[in-house]
Amino acid sequence: MENLNDLFKNLAEPSVFSVAILIILIVSIYIITKNFIEKRNELRRRIKIISNMDDLTHLYKRKFFDTLIESELGRAKRHDRNLSCAIIEIDNINEIKDKYGDQFCDSVVQDIGEIFTDDTRVHDICARYGKYSFVSLMPESDLESALFASKRLLGLIQRIKFDLEEIKETLNITVSIGLVSCKEYFEEEIDTAKIFNMANKALDIAKKNGGNRVECFIKNNL
Repeated sequence: MENLNDLFKNLAEPSVFSVAILIILIVSIYIITKNFIEKRNELRRRIKIISNMDDLTHLYKRKFFDTLIESELGRAKRHDRNLSCAIIEIDNINEIKDKYGDQFCDSVVQDIGEIFTDDTRVHDICARYGKYSFVSLMPESDLESALFASKRLLGLIQRIKFDLEEIKETLNITVSIGLVSCKEYFEEEIDTAKIFNMANKALDIAKKNGGNRVECFIKNNL
């Protein structure tokens, strides 16, 4: 009888092997659950990004860009860092639209959007600002480096060739760019509305001077 009790006692007590199996099972369940949560969160993040992307250019939508510039401006102010912003508008777009139509203008916007995606700096934040305009936010960029980047963008867009087969014509597209460096205005309680206002004033000067150029906002000169 005593041997029989010992047998039942041994069966009731977990063995090292069964404990190991249980631990492996718990760890496996934890890993699977963790991976599922990470994939779910990544999927949600991607869906959020896609929902904030412009369908034609695959750049950020203006509304989402507004939240990003608020965040970047706050960060730049807190750490006293450089921040520049450029507004880019296609030159003579109304004449182009009247002559070649909406579909052609959409293809122009799409091709320019590809340049922003493929050829702007990794840390720059680009968005479709209006139907025929764009905006580029350049964190950690002073006026000199932002001006260099803007002139480079100007040249890349100028080199795009649009072939109009039906009339056997090749068209070059140019843009005007209004640029503002924000850091020097931090003491004046600058906000995003003022940034856009200053960049637009510089853009107006660029267009008045014939387009295909970059103009910088200089408070005493505008």
